[in-house]
Amino acid sequence: MTPALLEVLKLDTWKLGLAAWVLAGYSPLLLKEHGKVIRLKNEKILFRGTSEFSKAEQQQLELQSLLCRKYSEILDAPVNPKKDQFLRNQIVDEVTNGWASYERIYIWWLDVAIQNHFVPAYINPEALQESVLAERGFTTYLAPGGKLKAQFESIIRKKDALDGEVELGPLFEIAVSPRGEFYEWLQSFILAEFQYLAPKTQIPLGGCKKHGHPRPKGKQVRNHLTDKYFNNGANGKLSDLPSLLVELDVHVDGNSCICYLNESLDEHKKLSPAELTERLSKWFKPTELGYQYKKTTT
Repeated sequence: MTPALLEVLKLDTWKLGLAAWVLAGYSPLLLKEHGKVIRLKNEKILFRGTSEFSKAEQQQLELQSLLCRKYSEILDAPVNPKKDQFLRNQIVDEVTNGWASYERIYIWWLDVAIQNHFVPAYINPEALQESVLAERGFTTYLAPGGKLKAQFESIIRKKDALDGEVELGPLFEIAVSPRGEFYEWLQSFILAEFQYLAPKTQIPLGGCKKHGHPRPKGKQVRNHLTDKYFNNGANGKLSDLPSLLVELDVHVDGNSCICYLNESLDEHKKLSPAELTERLSKWFKPTELGYQYKKTTT
């Protein structure tokens, strides 16, 4: 790995403009001050104004446009490539695993970065031998200075004083926070209703006595939302609707879609179960226990 690549991997968060440069194969860390970028593979310096720089910049702009479009879809809001920052590992995971195969970006340094522990293994567990994966886990990586970190910092509700096991370990948590009142509310609703819900069927996992609910599918969320707020009777009453759901006219239509008013656009929008499942895969990622669970059940 080159020094230029290590420098960009020291950053825990990337702006999308910076991410586009890195994914194109260049470090832009000297661009603003010195007008140059460094090719990550061989440390070659490209100066602004040269034909090579122009070709690299064109690649960067195309990738930046793609990243902005994708993250706008995830957040349901515009993003600024020069201001909005996202977790570096989340961006790498998104372009590697989150897009359709024809849109995915090949990252030539990814497996080497995982093997050197600069990037967590959950992005591509196949890069490590089983024995190394078992020792490191899926979510740990080395931050600048050699400090060991975990990508996901789960809130531990209760620990047993004797054996140190978590009483109830969550299987998923937030990867990206959406924007917009409805989606912010919906993400909080899912965390409150599913994250620490212990299913009857428990898979033995090291580190917890019981595990929480797996990341739900869109259909599960819609059904739970309906049972809690839109069914009269024992499970809920229309009068119990949170005020935000009333304001945004949230309801489930005859096609089983969740409907809501997007106030910024002044129009009603629909969210099918399949679309919601796709959105949840962006909002939430498995915890260390979640990756253990996934490996055990697939």
